[in-house]
Amino acid sequence: MTTRRGSNGGEARSNAPAALPDFGTRVLSASAVVAYVAVGAAAILLASAAPGESRPADIDPKAGCKSNPALVGACFTIHGRIMAANGTPGMRIWRVGTKRILGVLPSEDEIVPEPLKKYFGPMTNLYGDLLVCPFTEPGPGQMQMVCIEAASHLVVERYGEGQGQRRVFRVNE
Repeated sequence: MTTRRGSNGGEARSNAPAALPDFGTRVLSASAVVAYVAVGAAAILLASAAPGESRPADIDPKAGCKSNPALVGACFTIHGRIMAANGTPGMRIWRVGTKRILGVLPSEDEIVPEPLKKYFGPMTNLYGDLLVCPFTEPGPGQMQMVCIEAASHLVVERYGEGQGQRRVFRVNE
């Protein structure tokens, strides 16, 4: 907490962090405001691009999943639920039994097998065994980006078939 002289001559207390400049009653020019905003935005961008953070390289959807040059590691099998989500990427996988969420790339043109493209959509969950290949390294608090090479034992769960109803069925492979 900082203390400064108020405009009426008394002391004014503030809970603002001491690192912020004390402008008192002065009015800042528009260019000064823009400069402070630019410095703040640059600090946020630098902090978000922390060293060692993995970012997907240029992903070639035509190269497929397992042979994609942007992969950073070996493919692995998981049991998961594929779901539609707001934001990017729109297709996400919850790795059953964990708190981990995987994002499927590239957004809007996900590299996935045809049965998943056929059944994927809003109000639909797909469960199955998935062979996924990583575009980024796993990290705490970060969504790992992957593509899906293969899917087996698929179960489709659709909502909205009727009022409060859901429909569950297996996909014949």
